[in-house]
Amino acid sequence: MTPQSGAPPAEASDESVVGRIARHAASKPRARAIEDATGVWSYRDLDRESALVAAQLARAGAAVASRVALTGPRSAAYIAALIGTFRARAVAIPVDPGEPPLFVERRLRALNPAVTLRIEPRPPGGPHDPAPPSATLPDDLAYILSTSGTTGEPKAVISVHRPLSHFLSWYSRRFGFTPQDRFPLLTALCYDPFLRDVFTPLWTGGTLVIPPAAIGWNSPATSAWLNEKRISALHAGPAAFRRLLHDSPAGAMFLSLRHIAFHGDIVRWADLELARLAAPRARIVTGYGATETPQIVAVFEPGRHQAGTSPAEPMPLGFAAPGTQLLVVDERGELLPPGEPGEILVQSRYLSSGYVDDPELTARKFLPGCVPGHPLERTFRTGDFGCKRRDGLVDFVARNQSFVKVDGCRVDTELVVRALLEHPRVSEARVETRAASVTGDPQIEGWLTLKPGGSSPEDLQAWLLARVPPKMVPVRWHLNGALELGRTGKLRVTAGADP
Repeated sequence: MTPQSGAPPAEASDESVVGRIARHAASKPRARAIEDATGVWSYRDLDRESALVAAQLARAGAAVASRVALTGPRSAAYIAALIGTFRARAVAIPVDPGEPPLFVERRLRALNPAVTLRIEPRPPGGPHDPAPPSATLPDDLAYILSTSGTTGEPKAVISVHRPLSHFLSWYSRRFGFTPQDRFPLLTALCYDPFLRDVFTPLWTGGTLVIPPAAIGWNSPATSAWLNEKRISALHAGPAAFRRLLHDSPAGAMFLSLRHIAFHGDIVRWADLELARLAAPRARIVTGYGATETPQIVAVFEPGRHQAGTSPAEPMPLGFAAPGTQLLVVDERGELLPPGEPGEILVQSRYLSSGYVDDPELTARKFLPGCVPGHPLERTFRTGDFGCKRRDGLVDFVARNQSFVKVDGCRVDTELVVRALLEHPRVSEARVETRAASVTGDPQIEGWLTLKPGGSSPEDLQAWLLARVPPKMVPVRWHLNGALELGRTGKLRVTAGADP
């Protein structure tokens, strides 16, 4: 690979989230750190309760780098247990109660935690002795989280503290979050966005607001809850945000929102327009990253009146974050000139450590860095394809799994999805290959959510035939009810969906 230099300068932070929260506890002990159904937790409460968890883990025999599974519903007490695990220099394994029991059982059997804590919601325990200082180090192993499973079976990824602290440092400064900001916790507990949603407000001295169990992306009550709690900053997958608006009263607006960050999936210009209408006072950005990077490694902030050539066109992935480079390479790993499509690599010293107990996959996906004088930098192969402009902005082209072979022809299913989303009656679309029932050969199928008024398979096929080659037109359609919002905030095919 040709060496590449000129990455945006890193804004280093060796302060862990534990140390940051302790600092808030010392400087403003009564400030609101977390609100949940049990009441209000101050920064002093959070600091002291996390110290008690660390002491409990020490008594249970948890040593440095011991794995600790955290189970229970989202709550302030759960966050205190997470911070306490960090404080004990152990490795947290967050477990989401909404995941299928067999999936959780299989995951925990594979990860083999030394200690499992069950955390129930509760108010803070009252006065305690001052919390002892934390011994957490930047390069201590910190957590194990799952990938979303977009490219197959979810994989367990392990990381140290330094990447999370680095992200929180530059992200909070870049967008000017303050102690007055209020963030909701709507994400599943076992996926990477969970850490961003929890610790961005706690890093800046703001407030994390945890909703009741009934509130989520699929709940009709969520829009009213967001307004009632005066939420000012929201992270959302584009599909989750669309479902939020679909389930909200007509014309619902979020006037307290001043920041919306889309992440986790392909963001289209239509998503931007929906957000502009629903939250007219919000700055709207897109973030690009993966569990392996981890967190957001590129951001794009469109101009107030900027728009794409088509509402279905993907928005740019963004400019690289400080301390990170986005490289676009060919099949041999050679850098491509501006405008040439290729695989996107993320180069940084702030990547995850790799896949748990899978050194072979780690070696394939995480490569040595190629910047002279930066031996700590490594490179992650995203499997996504993009183009890099001369100014460094990276545009999305396709995901690796969107390229499929049908009758010997290479088909890009992203182009089919884009054409379907331009249909006036289509609101959501997914296109995949499935084995034909008789021959077993791969065939293209389409899963759609239609707007009121609907459309027929014949109409959809005619629409596509005018826009894409015949080989790219689905031979089987699954209409309304075929797509659902998964725990990761991404669309997935509903189990047993029929045409």
